[in-house]
Amino acid sequence: MKYSIQSDHINMVMIIPPKYVVNAVVGKIKGTISGQLRKRFGWMKLMYSREDVVWSPGYFVSTVGVERERIIRYVEY
Repeated sequence: MKYSIQSDHINMVMIIPPKYVVNAVVGKIKGTISGQLRKRFGWMKLMYSREDVVWSPGYFVSTVGVERERIIRYVEY
């Protein structure tokens, strides 16, 4: 998996086998990281106490056919 972390977003390139539903995988990743962030940064529990949301609901997904190497270079640099 390739990724880069920006101040306001994360770019990731990953391979998800066809037997998995993409939105379920993205939801699992966001949920797991949200829990880890709340444990590490206690102030987040207070900031997000009304909503059980840390991430925005959106994400971008593209298939392999869309210039794979170009996308990987973008994420790496």
